Amino acid sequence: LIEALITPGEPANVSRIDCYLDFVWSGTKEWDREAWVTRGGGIDAYSENSIFTGWVVGRGGVISARLYYKLLQAAKIGANYLLALWEEAGWKEGEHVWRLEFQLRREVLVQHGLAKLDAVLGNLNGLWSYATTEWLKLTIPNPDDKTRSRWPIHPLWGYLSSIDWETNGGPLTRRFTKARVPGDDKLFSMALSVLVSFMAREGIEDSLEGYKA
Repeated sequence: LIEALITPGEPANVSRIDCYLDFVWSGTKEWDREAWVTRGGGIDAYSENSIFTGWVVGRGGVISARLYYKLLQAAKIGANYLLALWEEAGWKEGEHVWRLEFQLRREVLVQHGLAKLDAVLGNLNGLWSYATTEWLKLTIPNPDDKTRSRWPIHPLWGYLSSIDWETNGGPLTRRFTKARVPGDDKLFSMALSVLVSFMAREGIEDSLEGYKA
């Protein structure tokens, strides 16, 4: 559509991408908020007329996630075309369809070197893997282990995170521009703080002696 409307030039920039998948799930609330391990912000659960409808993680951030009862939402907005698509994929009437959706804004895309449309579309596997293995995980809480990153992955999350988007791009690496490097004032204030702390610990009052030490 873009190519039909504009003069061909360099690939378009991407301001945001939404990656999602639909799947069949029993639809019951099988875990509490603590089962989510994330780098994002808030974790919110939603319900409607006493029916659990899903979760939202990181609302308003550069990355956010939604896991919600898509069949119920489709009925509310009249998206009946989805039923035919689901049937083609093996869905049977009466089964609960849920959707896992990630929204990634330009800031996080650029950090991973994916500013242009062709780069983003060629790295969907990497984006999905980053979102489901580094930014957000659904776990089985282990009260005996205080390190939440070691908690075992929930079986459902194991399936969802392993989806193949059939792109060639591999794992993503962060790329930072020189503009993101801290300035001299920040670096020197940090160095001074370290020096003063060291002198205080060692009982040194002269800054030159502290530097030599």
